[in-house]
Amino acid sequence: MKIYNNKGFILGVLSLLFAIAEVVLFFVDSSKSSIILLIILTVTGIEEIIRSLNKKSSIEDKDSEDEREKFIFFKSGNITCIITFCLCILFLLILSVQGVKWWGAQLVGPIVTTLSIISATMVLVWFSSYLFYNKKN
Repeated sequence: MKIYNNKGFILGVLSLLFAIAEVVLFFVDSSKSSIILLIILTVTGIEEIIRSLNKKSSIEDKDSEDEREKFIFFKSGNITCIITFCLCILFLLILSVQGVKWWGAQLVGPIVTTLSIISATMVLVWFSSYLFYNKKN
């Protein structure tokens, strides 16, 4: 037998080992949750081992994992952009209101100008990438 997905095979074996440990724990403390956990661990372990030994299933798993990684990459980039933009706007507002009192106009002016340019650039890049990807799809 050839193993096509080593990661899935290892996860299946670990799941079955946890199921065996759950059997031992069941004899120590018999509860309904132990039975449910035992069934879930056994089924998932057997399924992972079968999928790792099947070539077609292993290819499907790798493709779906690649799609998930791309989605997470794009989603995390989008969230990072939103957080950075909000921080720029927050600092811009704080410096606009209190910055002159704290440090004087000579220091605050360039900082406010720079934050304004960065915020405007982020909005333009965000909007143009949105248009580009919607036009592409």
